Amino acid sequence: MKEGVVMAEALGQELLIDLYSC
Repeated sequence: MKEGVVMAEALGQELLIDLYSC
């Protein structure tokens, strides 16, 4: 369960970085 949450958080951070980089 925890691993899934960590992966979700990592993906969310990548999406936020992509949005802010624009």
